[in-house]
Amino acid sequence: MNIPLVSIIVTTFNSKKWLREALDSTLAQTYSNLEIILIDDGSTDDTGNWVRKHYPNNINYIYKQNGGLASARNLGITKAKGQYIQFLDADDIILPEKISSQICWMETHLDYAVVYSDSICFYDGSPHETFDWWGKTLYRSGNVFESMIDNGYILSHATLTRSTYFKNIKFNENLKSAVDWDFWLNLSKSEARFYYLPGDPTCLYRIRKDSMSSDKIAHTLSGIQVLTNISKELSNSKKEQKQIVSALGRWKFSHGRALIQDRQLIRGWILLLKSLVKDHRNLKYKLTYIFLVPIIGHALTIQLQAKGKMFLGKLLVI
Repeated sequence: MNIPLVSIIVTTFNSKKWLREALDSTLAQTYSNLEIILIDDGSTDDTGNWVRKHYPNNINYIYKQNGGLASARNLGITKAKGQYIQFLDADDIILPEKISSQICWMETHLDYAVVYSDSICFYDGSPHETFDWWGKTLYRSGNVFESMIDNGYILSHATLTRSTYFKNIKFNENLKSAVDWDFWLNLSKSEARFYYLPGDPTCLYRIRKDSMSSDKIAHTLSGIQVLTNISKELSNSKKEQKQIVSALGRWKFSHGRALIQDRQLIRGWILLLKSLVKDHRNLKYKLTYIFLVPIIGHALTIQLQAKGKMFLGKLLVI
């Protein structure tokens, strides 16, 4: 029986406080034919010496100058020898049966590029208070490109991917954020088939206040860049272009809100107005925000809108 090699690419940057849990979770896999590649993206917290001391024989440790998550992932891909690739950030965890269950499915469904499963989320510092990943309601199988245009709902460490699909598609090293969404969007655009494997969750996702996506201005700018790049490659598809225009409007509205939170009030407010031309969804909510935010500010506007939703919910129940 063929037992394919799986390359686990772990990426880290000054994340030594969480790294043991991540590495131990790779070593605890019930699937045995693994290589574990740790790409250190320029850490300054003595990660290298720590890894060599605690994992002298079973981790392929590679140091590089800091270049961001995309560059670290791309280097890991070039070093990987496996027929499948598993990604894992240093602050996340994969559960023991993760690779075994997904390999079993992929080896009997050769026309699929990616399999992914459920993930449990928790806030850093509160590991016992868990909840489902928000994107779970969007999970689907087959060609997922159209469903992913609005937002990336697939967590990279929840996936297992055939390595042959990395020959032509890489992680975009020019993005400051939204790196995962950009990659899976481009892969699905190539008509690669995805499969959502239902069942028990296979990984844990740690949500940190200082994560890359917590910088809302950079994150929303990257989202706009992702969609702009994709749009240039879809000039012949009117349906998908329409979806992208709408998604761009939503991301620009989010970018406007981020600017307002950063006290760039006029610039943010003008962008909010412009975004409505592209995206008419949740129009009442957006107009309320646009009207109130110059008067009472972002925080109070959000509070009032939240109370309004609660009040409406109670009326509907009555």
